Formats: sequence, structure tokens, C-alpha cells
Amino acid sequence: MGGSSSTGPWRRQVLDGVARLLGDFCAYCGCKLGTSTPPSIEHVIGRRFVPKGTLNGAWNVICHTCRPCNEAKADLEGEISAITMLPDTSGQHGVSDSRLASESKRKRVGARSTFTKRPVGDSYERCGLSYEPIPGLKIRFDGWALPVVDDQRVFELARYHFCGLFNYLTYDSDRRRGFFPPNSCRWGPLHFVPRSDWGNPLMRGFATEIQGWEGRILVHSADGFFKAVIRKAPDLEDVWGWALEWNKNFRVIGLVGDLEAMLGRARRLPKLVADQDDAGNVSREEVPLAPQEDHLFELPTDDSPWV
Repeated sequence: MGGSSSTGPWRRQVLDGVARLLGDFCAYCGCKLGTSTPPSIEHVIGRRFVPKGTLNGAWNVICHTCRPCNEAKADLEGEISAITMLPDTSGQHGVSDSRLASESKRKRVGARSTFTKRPVGDSYERCGLSYEPIPGLKIRFDGWALPVVDDQRVFELARYHFCGLFNYLTYDSDRRRGFFPPNSCRWGPLHFVPRSDWGNPLMRGFATEIQGWEGRILVHSADGFFKAVIRKAPDLEDVWGWALEWNKNFRVIGLVGDLEAMLGRARRLPKLVADQDDAGNVSREEVPLAPQEDHLFELPTDDSPWV
């Protein structure tokens, strides 16, 4: 990520209405906009990324970006939105909402998977697990798994969302631009999982790790179909923890910051351990998260310094 960091304290922001930050620099890559690179109007929370109608009257950021960033983000949103809205293999959505069910039904036909080149709804993967409990007796279990989404595409869309929100946090109306973390900082995506695995050790460990960090932004928008949080590590450490929740079904977490400091924080997090059987099959049991244990996007109840 290019650009400079903001100096001085960030302003306290009230997440109400739509923030229109139509600056002279791309909110996603920082390039100068003008005659040779005309600006595009961009919604950080894509109106077609969440179920139809959920962003009506909801908080969002409208900003200027370059056309390549705008088009690249739209391409990612098309596929990833459809996949994050899919029901599980039993046909059940994580939450009961007619808007989600309707939009999912439409998108699973119109959006295409980059893996299978077929419509997302036709891209469920057949999977199997076999083992041999005693010599000569082989047992096999077959089933279906949700469509695969490329991790680099997930993390790239998460980067766009992070940059759009960071641009909002640091926007200078006099300079007509927002800022990025310092050039020395690195982008460190960690993990992404569906709702059925929100309680795994890494996700729990990350939520616990950043819980005491300084709150910078907490977003609950589109009737909860888009959530985001950015927290800053304490003291003078240039590390930010971030998390996104898409369509009440998919979470992405990561760090941004000075490489050594970021790696030090990452090493403190629990590791995910997979099991491998004698046939070479690798698997890990998914761990759901009970609502009363879910604190990642919890709204503050005191005077915490959220901006």
C-alpha cells in the first residue's frame, strides 16, 4: 500500500448516513486522479454485495477511485458475494431472512466460479473420506462441500474494504484525500472461514488478542450484512488488527503493520491443526461459535475511544 500515514489524532466519527469523500486520490491505491486517470464513483460497501435493499438508508462511504481499482473490486464482489450468500449443503442459511434467500437464489445462477467456470450454484464440490479399519475392509464416506473460493481473491477484496475504511478514518478535506498506513507497513491477511467455523482456535485467539486494542472503527451496516472492525495495537507499535463479516456468513481477519511487530503478534495466535489418516486424507473439524461467545464485532458499552 502506498501513500503516507496521517499525523496527529484521528477525529471522532459518528457512523450515521453516507460519508461522501470525493477526493483527488484513489481511495484504494492512492494514485492521483485527473485528466489522464479520471475518477470513478465507488461505494465501499457495494450495493450489490449485500442483499437487495439492505443498504437503503444505511451507513456507507462513497469515494473516488481509479477505474482499474473500481473494476477489479466489482469483479471480486460478483463471485464472492454469491458464495457468501449460499446456503450450506443441507440447503439452510445461517440466518433466516427472506431478502438473503431471494438474493442468494438469484446470484447462484448469475455469478460464476473462477474455479469451476460454472455458475456458483452448480459449483458445490463432491468430496469423500475413506479409511481401512481392518485389513481388507475399506469404508468410504461421500458428500458435498461448498464451492471453493480462491484465498487470494478473498484477501484482495478484504484489502479494498480495509483501504476504503482507512481512507474514511484519515480523510483530510483540505487536502481532499485520505491516507494509508506507513509505507513500511505490510498487509497480513490471516484467515477466512464460513459461519460453521467461526469458533475455531485461531478465530477465537484473534478476537481475544485485539479485544483490548484501541478501537478505531466499528461498522454494522446493511442490516448487519456488512460488519467491520479496525483496532490499533497499544503504545507506539504500528500494527492494526482488522476483521470483516460478509453477509452474516463469512469472516476474514488479518493484520496490517510493521513487519516484525506484525509477525510477533501473529506468532502469539493459536495454530490450526489438521488430522491426517493413514490414507493421506487431511481434515479438521469445524467449530461453531455460540452467540454469547461472539465478541469480535461487539458494540462498546462504555466510553471507549472509538473514532
